[in-house]
Amino acid sequence: MIFAPRHAAPMPERDLAVDVVFAPCAGEAFVRHLSLPPGSCVRDAIVRSGLEAAHPEAAWQQSGNLGIFGRVVRPEQCLRDGDQVEVYRALTLTPMQARRLRAARH
Repeated sequence: MIFAPRHAAPMPERDLAVDVVFAPCAGEAFVRHLSLPPGSCVRDAIVRSGLEAAHPEAAWQQSGNLGIFGRVVRPEQCLRDGDQVEVYRALTLTPMQARRLRAARH
């Protein structure tokens, strides 16, 4: 009879598959699919994505401008495999103004 060892060697941790998304304006999207080492945070993902070079107007350092799947997070938030980091921009119209514009078009 052959028995497995009681304490198997720990499996090496896999890299995290993470997406970084930003919509600079309606109908346009910046999307980067990244592979990051375990223990990476939201800040690491944004820096690695090249967002600042492609869209300097993305003010991701400001409070409340970052999220993971619609939940506001801080830049220090640790990432999990499959997370989608979202960088939010300021509203160009209030919801009331947007409704009025849509109503005027119809």
